[in-house]
Amino acid sequence: TGSLDGISRTGIKLVVARGFRVNGMYFTAGCTEHGTIGGSDKVVVKTQVVAAVSLGGVESEGNDAGTIPITITTPLGAALPKRPISWRVYGYAGATPMSSPVALEVGTDEWQPTASTCTGQDGTIRLRPVPPAQIGGFAARVRVSWGQEAPRQFSSFTRAEPVRRDLGALATAQPTGRLCTPRTSGTTKRIVCIEDSDPGAAVTPIARDLSATVANGVVTLAVAGSQGFAPTESIASVYTVQAGANRDAYAITTLGRVIGLFSPSRPPNAAQGSFAGDGTVEEVMVIPSCQAQDPARLIVRTRGATQKLWVMDPLGGPHILFGNGFDTALGDQLRLNTAGCVTELQTDNAPSRRQVLILDQQIATLLGTVAYYDCSAPSGKCATRLPGVFGGVGFKRGGDGDEDRLVASSFDTTGTIISELIFLDAKVVERARISAASVPDRIVSGNLDGDDQTDLAWSFAAIAGSQTNFQVAYAREVDGEPLTALTGPKSVTVDDLFAAEVTGDAFDDIVIVSRSRDGTAPSGVSVIPARAPAAPRMVRADDTCQ
Repeated sequence: TGSLDGISRTGIKLVVARGFRVNGMYFTAGCTEHGTIGGSDKVVVKTQVVAAVSLGGVESEGNDAGTIPITITTPLGAALPKRPISWRVYGYAGATPMSSPVALEVGTDEWQPTASTCTGQDGTIRLRPVPPAQIGGFAARVRVSWGQEAPRQFSSFTRAEPVRRDLGALATAQPTGRLCTPRTSGTTKRIVCIEDSDPGAAVTPIARDLSATVANGVVTLAVAGSQGFAPTESIASVYTVQAGANRDAYAITTLGRVIGLFSPSRPPNAAQGSFAGDGTVEEVMVIPSCQAQDPARLIVRTRGATQKLWVMDPLGGPHILFGNGFDTALGDQLRLNTAGCVTELQTDNAPSRRQVLILDQQIATLLGTVAYYDCSAPSGKCATRLPGVFGGVGFKRGGDGDEDRLVASSFDTTGTIISELIFLDAKVVERARISAASVPDRIVSGNLDGDDQTDLAWSFAAIAGSQTNFQVAYAREVDGEPLTALTGPKSVTVDDLFAAEVTGDAFDDIVIVSRSRDGTAPSGVSVIPARAPAAPRMVRADDTCQ
């Protein structure tokens, strides 16, 4: 029983009733329409037992891939047969449903069946949400008639299998230098990789210009061009420098000579420097230009009697020590993690876009991942220790006046979180956070869907490091939270990860580089394409209610 006080007397209204057991358990519910309320009206509402929903794991393989086994019971655990249940899919920006026999009501980036299905006699059902027609993440919300709780939601990813293009191992390549890098020249989109031109013979490094084609949701990489090096050249790393709309590719030798790859729009400088007196080049990292007065810079780590960090023009030339002089013992850990742009807010000045270098280091008592950047502090230079240690760090480039953000992982009582950070008077300020399935190894950003906003993707190891999961977080939100999804474990290891358009569809793809660790598995490069047509598969319709 209940009171009708406080509701409108006239007009048609929906009256909802809820029933509770003596112990307070929510147990029954129902509703009915009612017209004008008289002075002594009674409204009788027919109720039914509410449904408790148990979701099984999303099937990842076979004919039932993408389906969800569900059990519906009463709050006391008895099966609820013939209970209506339905789903609604929320796709990334620009998503459309895969072709299927299911009659759908399609909205903007989301869709649902026009008719509900029902549980069987044992209270079970296997729901078959229709996935997007293109590769990407999506969420599906399961709604049961008179559910005990709010509708449940899960996320998934259309099937995407990265297929590795093996790279001939370079015995002379440095163990930390980048093997592959993106290249763009007009409408030409490529991945440039360094490999041994003739494995098994004398090591001869060669640059491969790899083109990407997509068929049945799989990217195949083929050699579109090759560029050799002088017999005496030992290649340390490759890298990319933004040049207007172009992305030019370069190689750097172990002595610091810069070599243009595949006719860059800006050739290397005529005057080249040398690190001959400081050891050999181990790895390099490009810090992009963040504002007009700050040109792009190349950070170089050398290894000789000690380890040193240097700054130089990405096109080659003289070099100077980084910061106040980074010179540390060979036994210390020092690795170039990533570099990018971050907004610094100042209480008395306009925002500035800072060039930031991220280092993983264990020097003396300092163990951690540290951001180095020019700042508004009196010294003009700042070093900020990030929450994670030797974890994935990325950058999220703002557009149309938006902030440039640093992206890093940390923990709280909910588990792993990905934080978007800016600087305020040389301090770190969190602007947004996203739940993550695990601690990321690598974080990248790019335009992975159709809303022209920056999306995030990251990798983390699975199954004792033999496989890798990938998680994508789109700028598109569902119920106020970023749409995020996992690919599930893939049979690749990740030594490098970057986002770049390589399939020619105007969307960034996720490029994975794996380096041979023990000689048993070759180095290689593979691609998870964003927004490419997914491999066709049979999508069965849900059973109709009987």
